[in-house]
Amino acid sequence: MTSGLQEKAINGIALLKKLKDIAKEQLIILPGSGINPTNVRVFKSNGFKEIHTSASKIIANLNIDLNSTEQTISDVTTITEILNILKNT
Repeated sequence: MTSGLQEKAINGIALLKKLKDIAKEQLIILPGSGINPTNVRVFKSNGFKEIHTSASKIIANLNIDLNSTEQTISDVTTITEILNILKNT
């Protein structure tokens, strides 16, 4: 799994494509980080057969020892939306 050396995989798409081309079918390059319903088509249109997404939503903000931490869960609605986009593209 890689984001193409960027914080978000969409910003590393050029390197991800290059890695996929180098790997051919010998190795799966699995894009991940920030993949969501608004950008998932980019990965499919660039030939990626698999992606990683947390499809998360924030359910709580916890304040622990002066640090704020977001508690997230995978969101079934977001997962369903991504799957529908991929099936219909």
